[in-house]
Amino acid sequence: AALAFGIALAVGLRAVVPPSLAPLMAWLALVCVAFPSGMLLPVAVRSHAAQRENTRLGSIYAANLLGALLGAWGIGFECVATGGRPLALGVASVASILAFVGASLASRGVTLRAQAKETGSRKVSAVAVVVAATTLWMLGLEWICARVAVMWIGSESTHLTLVVALSLLALALGAVVSRFVPKGNGVLAGWLVLCAAASLWPLFAAKTLAWALASGDVATTAVLVVPTLAPFGAVLPLLHANAPGEAGARLGNLLGYEVGGALLAGPLLHAWFVPQWGIAGTLGLLCGCAALSAIVLLVPRREWKSVLASVVACSVLGVVAFRSPAPALASPKLVDPALQLLSFREDEHFSVAVVDDGVLGERTLLTDQFRAAGTGPDYRYMRALGALPVLLHPEPRRVAVLALGTGTTLGAVSLHDGIDAIHVLEISKAVVDASEWFRDVNRGAFDSDSLVSVRLDDGRRTLARSEGQYDVVTMEPLLPDSPFGVYLYTPEFYATAKRALQPGGILCQWIPPHALAPETFDALLYAFASSFEHADAWLFGTQVVLIGSERELSVDAARLEGLNPECRAALAELGLADVDGLASRHVGSLAGFPAPTRTLSDEDPWIAWRRKPRGLAVLEWLPQNLEKLEQLRSPLPWGGAKDAALASLREARIAQAWAEVELRRRTMTPEAARERALLNLETIPAAQRSDAEVRAFVDEVEFLFGLRSGIAALTGGD
Repeated sequence: AALAFGIALAVGLRAVVPPSLAPLMAWLALVCVAFPSGMLLPVAVRSHAAQRENTRLGSIYAANLLGALLGAWGIGFECVATGGRPLALGVASVASILAFVGASLASRGVTLRAQAKETGSRKVSAVAVVVAATTLWMLGLEWICARVAVMWIGSESTHLTLVVALSLLALALGAVVSRFVPKGNGVLAGWLVLCAAASLWPLFAAKTLAWALASGDVATTAVLVVPTLAPFGAVLPLLHANAPGEAGARLGNLLGYEVGGALLAGPLLHAWFVPQWGIAGTLGLLCGCAALSAIVLLVPRREWKSVLASVVACSVLGVVAFRSPAPALASPKLVDPALQLLSFREDEHFSVAVVDDGVLGERTLLTDQFRAAGTGPDYRYMRALGALPVLLHPEPRRVAVLALGTGTTLGAVSLHDGIDAIHVLEISKAVVDASEWFRDVNRGAFDSDSLVSVRLDDGRRTLARSEGQYDVVTMEPLLPDSPFGVYLYTPEFYATAKRALQPGGILCQWIPPHALAPETFDALLYAFASSFEHADAWLFGTQVVLIGSERELSVDAARLEGLNPECRAALAELGLADVDGLASRHVGSLAGFPAPTRTLSDEDPWIAWRRKPRGLAVLEWLPQNLEKLEQLRSPLPWGGAKDAALASLREARIAQAWAEVELRRRTMTPEAARERALLNLETIPAAQRSDAEVRAFVDEVEFLFGLRSGIAALTGGD
C-alpha cells in the first residue's frame, strides 16, 4: 500500500508542483515508501522471536540481504533495462503483494509465545555510537569498492549494479557466519578489528584482481568486494545478540542508530576524507571506527588490555593504509608500460590521472579508467565544439562550456574576440586542477580571471539556476550511455539548457557514433531533434556535433574575415576559416527525424541500462551510424564548392570503418584496408585535397598502416 501510494503521489504531484519544489516532493514520495519498509524487518524478527526461543538475527538478516540483492539486480537493473521504470515499479508492487500474501498464509495456525524481557548491561548511547560508526564505515567501504571496481571492470550501469549486488551477497555471507560467533563485548571488539583488517583488502588486491580479470567481471568484482565487506555482515547480528530488550525493539533501535552513520557518511567521505587524503588515507581513517567502537564497548567494563590491543591493532592498520599507494595506481590502465604517469589525484567524483602515451604520442586525461580527452588528432573535434557554435551565433557574449576535460573546447572559445565571459561548468575539482598539464590545447585560458570562471557543481543543476544567462552552451560530457552522463542527453535536459539561453541562443552537443549501438544513436538524435525548433548535424572526423537553435543557421562572412590572426590560424587548422569550409562540415538537418521504437527521457533513461556487447559487433557501430547520418544529407543554402569534397571524405571514412571491421576479422590485409580507405578521395578535386580534414584523414590512414606494418615486422608477420 505504501509503495502504491508513494508512486501515485509522485506522479500526481509532478503535474501541479513547481520545479523548485520537485526535490521536496521526490523525498516525500520516497519517505512514503521507505518508512513502512524500515518497519518490516523489526516486525519480522519480533514475530520470529515469538515463535522460537533464542532467536539470532543472522539468518533473517541474511535472507533480507539476499532479497535486496534480487531486487537490486532483477528490479533495479533488469526491469529498468527491459521496460523502464514503469515496469520496475510494477514488478516491485507485485512483489510486495506476494510478500503480503505469503506472510498471511505462513502466519495461519502459528501460536505465539510470551516473550520475556531481556536485560543487558550496555547503555543505549554506547550502542548508538558503535552502530553509527560501523554504518559510516561500511557505507564508506561499499563506495570505495565501487571506486576501485570501475578501474578494473568499467563504470557502466551493469558494473555498478554488479558491485551493489555482490556487496549485498558479501554482507549476507557475514550475517550467516554470525550465528557461529559467541556473544560478548570482547568478541565483538575483536570482530571489529577483523573488519578493520578486511577493509584494507582493496589496497593489496591488485595481483588477485589481475588473475580474476580473465574470468570475467563477476569474478573480478567478487574478489574485490566479498573479502572486504563479508565481515561487516555479522556486525548488526552480533550487536543485536548483545543488546538488551525485546528482539523487535532491539533491531528497530539498531536500525534507527544506523541513520546517524548514514547521514554522516556522505559529507565526511565525499566532501572531506577522499578529497583530502585519497582512498588509501580514507581506508586508514575508517580503521578508527573500530578503535572508537572498542573504546566505547570495553572501557565501561574496564577491560584495559583488550582496549589497548584493539587500539594498537587499528592504529597499525591505519598507518599501513596511509603509507600505501592509491589502489587505482595498480589498475590495468595505469600499469600499462606505454603510459608515463605525470599527475594523479582523487576527489569525490573521479580518480584523475594525466599520462603521456608513448604509442600514440599524445598526452591524455584519464577519469577513472576512461580516456576522457587528449592532445592527439582524435580529439580535434573538441576544438570544433568550441569554434562552431561561436561562429554560428551572430553576437556571442556569454558562453558556458559544460565539462572541461583537457580544456580544448574552452581554449577554442577563448580565442574569439567580443566574448565577455566564459563559464566552465565542471563537477570535478581534480579535473580542473589537471588542466595545467594541457596548456598547449586549452591555451592557458584560466590565466584570464576576468574572462574565464569555474562553476564547480553538477552542470545540469548549474544550468537550471542560470535562466537566460548564455548566448552559447557547448558541451562534451560523459558518454551518453553512462549512468550519470545519460541525464545530459534527454529532452528534459535540453529544456533546462534552452531556458539558460538568451533569445537566439545556440546549444552544441557531442554524439560519439563509434561508442553507440545504432538504436541508441537513433534515440539520441531524436531526443535532440525533438527539443529544438532547428536541429542540425555536423561531422568532424568521425564525431557528430549537433547544433540546436530557435532560428535557421547563418554565418557572417565579414565577421570571419575580421577575426584576429591567432583565431583565424586555429580555424584554418580545422578547415573553418571561411564560409565554404564551415558549410562543408554540415551533414544535414534533423527535422523530421523518425521516432525510435523506444524514446529516451529522464523517466526512461534506458540507454544507460543496456548491456554493451564486446568484440567485433562494437566495431560495426561506427560505419552503421555514419551511414545513417549520411542519409540526412541536406546542404546548407550558403554552402559552396567544398560540399562535394567533404561528402566524398565522409564516404571514405565509412569505407575505412568497414575496413577496420574486416581487418579485425582477418579477412583483409593492412595494404587492402589502406587502399579502400583512400579510394574515395580520388574523386575530390585537386584544389580541395589540401583541406584540413582531408589531410588529417590521410595522415590517420597512413599512421595506422605504418603502425600495423611495424608491429607485423616485430612479430615476424603474425
